[in-house]
Amino acid sequence: MTEYRNRGVAKKSTRTSLLTVALAVFVGIAVIATTAIASSQATGVSSASVPAGHLSGDDPSAVQPPPHPVPGSKPMVRAHASVVNDVDSGYNGYWAIDNYTLHIQIWQEPNGTFLFVFTYQGTSTTYPGVYSPGAQDAVEGAHGVARMEGYIAGWASATFTPTHLTKGQLGTYDYGGQVSDLTTVNHYGNGGAPPNAVDWLGVYLSGNTVSGESYALVYTYHADDSQAPGAQVWIDANNVPSASSGDIVTSALGAVQPPPHPVPGSKPVVQAHASVVNDVDSGYNGYWAIDNYTLHIQIWQEPNGTFLFVFTYQGTSTTYPGVYSPGAQDAVEGAHGVARMEGYIAGWASATFTPTHLTKGQLGTYDYGGQVSDLTTVNHYGNGGAPPNAVDWLGVYLSGNTVSGESYALVYTYHADDSQAPGAQVWIDANNVPSAESGDIVL
Repeated sequence: MTEYRNRGVAKKSTRTSLLTVALAVFVGIAVIATTAIASSQATGVSSASVPAGHLSGDDPSAVQPPPHPVPGSKPMVRAHASVVNDVDSGYNGYWAIDNYTLHIQIWQEPNGTFLFVFTYQGTSTTYPGVYSPGAQDAVEGAHGVARMEGYIAGWASATFTPTHLTKGQLGTYDYGGQVSDLTTVNHYGNGGAPPNAVDWLGVYLSGNTVSGESYALVYTYHADDSQAPGAQVWIDANNVPSASSGDIVTSALGAVQPPPHPVPGSKPVVQAHASVVNDVDSGYNGYWAIDNYTLHIQIWQEPNGTFLFVFTYQGTSTTYPGVYSPGAQDAVEGAHGVARMEGYIAGWASATFTPTHLTKGQLGTYDYGGQVSDLTTVNHYGNGGAPPNAVDWLGVYLSGNTVSGESYALVYTYHADDSQAPGAQVWIDANNVPSAESGDIVL
């Protein structure tokens, strides 16, 4: 829905009656849904239900279907419209641009009141740096498109005064929403309905007094747009509390390239690993975390005499309140937090093999000596250099290095409860992922 939910405020308290805001000003829904509410058809009443599945440990079957007209009701409107460039609001502001088909069904019941059921099916598109729709204040890491299905329904005491066709296709409506309307860390977003939004309830009914509103909008996102298990789901429904609604957080993980492989005939010369503690980790805004990890060192000499090196990392990155986040948005961490970190740095070196450490097995533990005071805050730039005991691992094995073809991809994942559940914040530090699409971790 286009109506805005204040950050940190419960959804219900900010709806100011969903229908008077979302239907009386009708502002769109981006419902990112792959496995979502079964869509209504323009020729019948929806009996929407959510397929079996999992949503952050909660049961999506809690989503209620829309109401049915009572016996003796008279169908007044069975029409549909195509809507483009609507804006969609989540708990943290506008988060997506929506394109969808809107099915409009209105019946007059025997007591004279009107039952309306508006159903939606289409796509929602979000962008890097925009707040995710759920209640966790995550930040989108990449451009992402998801499918949408859902409904808004209720009863209106009103007069039937149609100004559009009551049956069939109504045409295409461009609401005029733009990416600049979406809410980022540094930008609140438009805060109002898009300029060309249509009040669809007002198109057919005048003097509306709305009651019994219900809504269920299910957003489902899968990075490869498949129906495979593991999709992220956010549910925006009047009977699903924010804590159980899930979230959708995109990342640029699909763009991350794997490390290079040695060519046939290459000779392995180093297969070793070390434990590293108290390293400092740099982001776009300076040092942002203290790292503890296992470092795997692999070096091959290829047939042409050059050396391929692949250093892989797996461990944790710990950040602290007041420190700048790693991404490009200049956010400031609000709490202590531990992110998982894994990735690699690789390249080729024209060099001489001169090892000073073991070439196989465990090399021991190395304390690089990084400290929290090395990290960058608003008032403190941080150390600005390597920690005092950092090791030049390439120099440990190769001398006279001329390095070429470097590549790297380090992925940082943070979830408040350290789980693998969908909705984690992700920052990607990779040579082929631009800063605007790298995401961020903001606690």
